[in-house]
Amino acid sequence: MPEQYEIDLLRGHKERFSDTFLKWALTVGRLLVIVTETAALAVFAWRFSLDRQIVDLHDQIKQEQTIVSLLKEQEDDYRNLHERLALAKTVGSVGNDVTKRFQDILSFSTANVQVSSLITNKDEVRVDVNAYSVPALSTFVNKLKTYPGAKSVSLEKIENKTASA
Repeated sequence: MPEQYEIDLLRGHKERFSDTFLKWALTVGRLLVIVTETAALAVFAWRFSLDRQIVDLHDQIKQEQTIVSLLKEQEDDYRNLHERLALAKTVGSVGNDVTKRFQDILSFSTANVQVSSLITNKDEVRVDVNAYSVPALSTFVNKLKTYPGAKSVSLEKIENKTASA
């Protein structure tokens, strides 16, 4: 094989900056464009999957809203029943307390003390009695004072009706 010789006719010629930049831009720039397009396509595909998930979630919400609206009447009935049961429980416990108070106060009366009215509030009991003797009235008042549910006893009006004997 014959020897090959290279002849450099442009001795001392250096590449210009623009030529170097152009080579670099064509190699690295091409790589940047490929990476950017790949990222854009990946984001585009991801966006489609997110849109599909949003549509599915909206459909699921509509289905569950339909179920809730169908069960609303039953829920209202249940809540109404629950409120009535709670009210009955409260009234039952309060009623038992009031009944016990009535029985206890009526048990304090004797033959000479007659209860004409008995009114109760949350914190107060008002008793109107007719007593035929002072000792019977004082005994009734003392029993009220010693009653465990009584915080205080006050006499508002004492009348002596001799006309009615």
